[in-house]
Parts: sequence; structure tokens; C-alpha cells
Amino acid sequence: MKVLKKILGGNTLFYRGCMLSYVAKDLAENYRRILNFMKIDFIEMPVELCCGMPLLNAGFEKDFEEQIEKFKKKLEEFGITKIVCACPACYYSLRNNLSKDFEIKSIVELLNNLIEEGKLKVANIGKGKKVTYHDPCHLGRHSNIYEEPRKVIKVLGFELIEMKFTREEAMCCGGGGGVKSNFEELSNALAKERIKEAREVGVKTLITICPLCYMNLSENSEDIEVLELSELLIRGLGK
Repeated sequence: MKVLKKILGGNTLFYRGCMLSYVAKDLAENYRRILNFMKIDFIEMPVELCCGMPLLNAGFEKDFEEQIEKFKKKLEEFGITKIVCACPACYYSLRNNLSKDFEIKSIVELLNNLIEEGKLKVANIGKGKKVTYHDPCHLGRHSNIYEEPRKVIKVLGFELIEMKFTREEAMCCGGGGGVKSNFEELSNALAKERIKEAREVGVKTLITICPLCYMNLSENSEDIEVLELSELLIRGLGK
């Protein structure tokens, strides 16, 4: 049946995006292992196409539209009907431009649903350890996904302590929107300010679910441990 499904279409794409494909490859492998553990049948593109967000951020709207059309044709070529995104920026871009033709989910939505349905059991690895969570811009204020990552963190046994600015008012980490590439000093200053907020609430660990946030906050933290949610899930699944 799986072979027939791949021939006739109806495939689920695990979309890594540029960051997980070419930079944060360890995070892509984490999510790949998690999806396999959940026995979710998925495919990956041999060569990952960009979601087009960098083009749009840079003001190249025509090029962005052409990239989205190219992306759509590639999805149809592979018989894909559902996309699971591990990057919030990619999720935002595809959801707003392809959701009429494809079912698009953030991977944290999928994980939370499976946990709530009792289909995904994770160990209590937090044991009351206090942590905080950073809302990525594209997942939070742009896509209104706030509770799902928090629920996953709590299921893992961690005590979640919120920072001063959170959810809709969460500060940007400075890593996205071309800021890191064009205004590195500003990007680093924003990340350091966010790390300062974590320090002020008395935690030693900050968790996020975005490769850009994860990398920029990590690079600018000397005393606060920065973790991407997949790292905790791998531990929680005993993988």
C-alpha cells in the first residue's frame, strides 16, 4: 500500500528547509528520527527547494512568486498532498501561499496532537527543572502557535517559567528577516537582550523551536543553555 501511495500520490513531505538542509543538519536528523519513531510515512526531496522567504524579505516579490510556483510544481511531481515543516519561517511562507492546494503543518502541531491522542509517549526527563521558552516570530505572532510547544515542554516534565515578554509580545531573537546577514551587530544585541530576559527569571535553560533562533541565541549566550525542542524530544523518546 505504501508503494502504491507513492505512485498514485498522497505523500507526506518532511520539509527541512534551507537551514536544516545545509546548516543545522543535526536538527533535521533529530526530526527525521522522531518521525520514524512515530511511524509516520514520509518522503524528502532529493534536493531541497527554498520556500522563498529570503526573496520576499529582500523585496524581490516577482522572484518569490516564481519560486513558489516552482515549488508547487515540484510538490505535484512527487505526488505530495501534505507538508510537515520543521522551520517556522518555511511554515509561514508555505502556509500563506500553498495551503489552498496542500495540507501544511508545523511539526510541533503534529507532535502535540500525537501526545494528546496518547500515540506518542515521552519520558519525564525534566523532573521539575525550570526552563523558559522563546517564541519564534514566524511560529508565534505570525502563525498564532503558542500553546503547542509549551505543552510538549511540560509533558517532558519541565517547569516552564515565562520571560517578561512572551507570546504576542515576545522579542525577536534577531536571527531572521535578513537581520543577521545585513546587521550583525544589531542581531547580536537583540539575542543578548533575550538571553538577559531568560537570566532575569532565574533559569539556566532556554528552549526554542526554530533553527535561526536556536543558532543566534546560542552564539550570544555565555551562561544560559540554549536548546532546540527536537534535542529534548530525542532524549524523551530514549533515542
